[in-house]
Amino acid sequence: MRVSLLLLSAGRGRRLGKGAPKALVKIKDKPLFCYSLERLQDTRIFTNIYVVIPRGYKSAFHKYINKYRLKVDSLITGGRERMDSVCRGFFSLDECDYVFIHDSARPFVSRELVFRLYESVLKYKAVIPVRKIPFTVKKCQYGFVKETVDRNHLYEVQTPQAFSYPVLKSAIDNYLSKRDKIVVNDDASFVELIGKKVRVIPGEVLNFKITFPEELELAERLV
Repeated sequence: MRVSLLLLSAGRGRRLGKGAPKALVKIKDKPLFCYSLERLQDTRIFTNIYVVIPRGYKSAFHKYINKYRLKVDSLITGGRERMDSVCRGFFSLDECDYVFIHDSARPFVSRELVFRLYESVLKYKAVIPVRKIPFTVKKCQYGFVKETVDRNHLYEVQTPQAFSYPVLKSAIDNYLSKRDKIVVNDDASFVELIGKKVRVIPGEVLNFKITFPEELELAERLV
């Protein structure tokens, strides 16, 4: 069984305001992507690991991969948007049976979550971790509340997201043939577009994504 990991690290991180790609922003002197990569490779599930990076930063990533003795098979230059990076990463994969896609900006992913995803994807072929939204959600427009949204069926989506290779390939091929007409927000959205059901499993509180300075501060405290 061959399982590949795509670690998405090509985001520019402008909302963090650090003047560097998000994956290279440091927590306690270690770049963000290293935390995610260490946790994922320690599961020993992945046959191959690929890191999708911003153009022009290959030497910077190599430096930290060597410093922390991380297992990376290839560095792949990402695209302008997240979905472009996913597609470039996917078509750079060696032959495999399953693909996990993770955001390096989620540095606290647990081994337990990865194992649960692995067990589920063997059965369901497309699996994502989610957390039920516990707070009130309102749709706002022009500075005013437009409506209160029923939260009973609303969930926050996390990564890693796991797929069988054939399912993900069909989904990405379909997306690329229609990309000018459709909007895709996450990896599972590729699969939804071809009518394939996506299984959900419970996510984790600590598997949050670092996007804003306050989340980076929280991550520093946790480390």
